[in-house]
Amino acid sequence: MSHRTHQDDSHTIEENMGSIVETIDDAGRRKILEKVSQSFHYAVTHIDQCNSTQILVQCENEVDLLILHCPETSHDEVLSLALKVVDRYHIPVVILSEKELSPDLRYEFHEVMVHNVLYSEFESALKSIIKFVLPQTKLRLKQTEFSQTSANLKNFSTDYAATQLLLTFVEKLNKTNTFDEVHVITIESVRELFETDICSIQHYNQQRSFSFFCGLSDEYETRCVPFCPWNVDDIDAKPTEFLNIEYSELPQFEKYLLSQQSLKSCIYFPLTGQKRIIGTLVVYFNEMHALSQEKIKLGRALAHNLSATFRRISSHTQYRNSELKYQSIFDNVVEGIYQSTKSGKFITVNNSLIKMLGYDSEEEMMQLNLPVDIYLNPEDRYQLAKEVDEHGFLHDRQLRLKRKDGSIITAIMNDRAVRDQSGEFLYYEGTLVDVTEKVQVQAELEQSEKQLKTVINSSPDLIILKDAQGRWLGANSAVETKFGLRDVKYKGRTDQELQAEAKTNKEFFEVSSKYDETTWQQHEFKRYEAVINKEDEPLYFDVVKVPSFTDSGSRWILVTIARDVTEINKDQRRQLQLEKKIQHAQKLESLYVLAGGIAHDFNNLLVSILGNAGLALMELNPESQVADSIRQIEVASQRAADLTAQLLAYSGKGKFLLEIINLSELVQEMANLLEVSISKDITLVYEFETELTPIEGDPTQIRQVVMNLITNASEAIGKKWGRIH
Repeated sequence: MSHRTHQDDSHTIEENMGSIVETIDDAGRRKILEKVSQSFHYAVTHIDQCNSTQILVQCENEVDLLILHCPETSHDEVLSLALKVVDRYHIPVVILSEKELSPDLRYEFHEVMVHNVLYSEFESALKSIIKFVLPQTKLRLKQTEFSQTSANLKNFSTDYAATQLLLTFVEKLNKTNTFDEVHVITIESVRELFETDICSIQHYNQQRSFSFFCGLSDEYETRCVPFCPWNVDDIDAKPTEFLNIEYSELPQFEKYLLSQQSLKSCIYFPLTGQKRIIGTLVVYFNEMHALSQEKIKLGRALAHNLSATFRRISSHTQYRNSELKYQSIFDNVVEGIYQSTKSGKFITVNNSLIKMLGYDSEEEMMQLNLPVDIYLNPEDRYQLAKEVDEHGFLHDRQLRLKRKDGSIITAIMNDRAVRDQSGEFLYYEGTLVDVTEKVQVQAELEQSEKQLKTVINSSPDLIILKDAQGRWLGANSAVETKFGLRDVKYKGRTDQELQAEAKTNKEFFEVSSKYDETTWQQHEFKRYEAVINKEDEPLYFDVVKVPSFTDSGSRWILVTIARDVTEINKDQRRQLQLEKKIQHAQKLESLYVLAGGIAHDFNNLLVSILGNAGLALMELNPESQVADSIRQIEVASQRAADLTAQLLAYSGKGKFLLEIINLSELVQEMANLLEVSISKDITLVYEFETELTPIEGDPTQIRQVVMNLITNASEAIGKKWGRIH
């Protein structure tokens, strides 16, 4: 930076360390520049060519020379920037280019201040400019400033009064806190500086938070559209004056609205934010009115201070709103929030923490000694503080605290140590959440789960839980014991995967897997019997599957309950056999009753037959053929009587008569009866043993046995020809 000594002698310039700003993109040429500059005691600052704003900002400082690199495609842009620097800051500019330029410089001042240098002549030309041209340029500027100062002394008193008036308004603006206060001071300033009461501040934002109108109709205020005569990104825009509104470049609708107010001329002063134009101060006149340059400068200064004031109030308003918002969050958040000292005193607490601990006010909380009054175990506070000091934070730590009434609560603490930039401890800050009810509910839930698990494990039935994909979620002890899964990690595995672990019960898993899908599809419980074939005897299970679905209808959990019914099946089979025996006994009893009744009635008939046959024989000649037939009737009737006696004995109403019997003689006596009992195509052949040993038995039953044998043999032969021996 150039250090100048202001002297009364306008023909002297002190040559101390100067400042050069350059935008050269070639590193080699920058080294040449640095070498030449150092030899003449100038410091060099490099700025990117594309950043014109930074170049202008840098020129606000005392810069002695600006060197601009000029690409072939950017002649107009570089020349425009050079002239802006010359006009605004009176700094000489060197434009470096590959080819010679022919800029259209209309003023002698520009010709003196702007120099075009070719890169091929860069070093020698630079030395000449710094050694000869730059001192002469400084001297001419010094002389020009001196002559202007002498001329301006004539209007010093007037300008001084206006400047003092502006300073008064600026001082008032600095004390304002609201936009309404700013509007009042703006009206007063415009009236004093420009001798008019008609003005407006128009915001280019939709919200128009600080817009206002003075001396204009309601129609204009309602219908006007803020007009910006500048590029909104040009924060260095100058005031724009419209001496004759009717023939100006204002929008037609704006000119129409202003003509309705009988306004003839106006001037727009830009109101700037940090990076763009945010609005405008417009001053209106009833007559065509041209402002002096001094008035325009004062208006520009007023607009500049208005801009700063608006930014300050807006920032303050945003800060207050943010502060109120966060204060509201701080006071109303559910968690207890605090700041505390290392010694154990609260610095700040919110309402939730006051309520959580049962106190009445923040002041009451400030008097507490945390280790003794808050912590159930004072040692906990020291241990937690030590941990925070070591690690910097504490995360989700559960602890027990005391309330004012002595009751105990369980809380979750998150805490951290706040330190300054040098690492020195400032305070602890954190949150506390009352989880007493949650802990109680959790404990009750765990107890309930434990009880339920105990009940399930105590059940002899097999209970299995599976998810929608058939993976096991859990099983009771009966399942683990029955299928040998106590030492097997079965959770998360399917029936197919568990078959290898329980090979002896393979059938159970196969059937279970098959019925799982059927149960899901039916959306209701499924019951079936599963059989596991063991080496000694099969095992039988009564299985029930119950599906459970989410509220959206998706599959959730499948519960399988299987009961070992092997012994029950055995008991049922024994019961069934017993019932069959009882039914058989009942049938036999019925048959006994029926046989007894038939035998009794039939015996009565035989008595009549035998009696009449005996009477008939008494009347006949014993040699008569009829007598033989009647004797056969008597024999047959006697045999029938014997059968009747057997039926009576079968029914329990008769008696068996045991005799010594010769089987050969017994069969010979039955010969005629046997022959008539079989088919005519069958021949009955007898082969009697002559010396057969007698037996003891009931003749009637023996005859019935022989008759049954012959009859069965005849039925076996059927209608064919055959013989029975």
